[in-house]
Amino acid sequence: MPSGAGVTGADCQYEIIAHRANARKGLLPGDYKVVVTRMLMPDGSPLPPSVPQEGSGARESVPEPYCKRNLTPLSAAIGA
Repeated sequence: MPSGAGVTGADCQYEIIAHRANARKGLLPGDYKVVVTRMLMPDGSPLPPSVPQEGSGARESVPEPYCKRNLTPLSAAIGA
């Protein structure tokens, strides 16, 4: 299944990267599940992009089912 990832900036703009290895921008046409996550540090600040999630003490702030790939009801269809 094709996938992509993106980060929303402070200006609410985002860009989807479809393949991390070659940083190809955009998604191929198809149907996608949408997962929303927002990791917060113990002090309530967002997890910095340069800090690995594992071992950081960060916790997920988006409730299930939206933060779980196998549970999310959110979807998007990308046309040609």
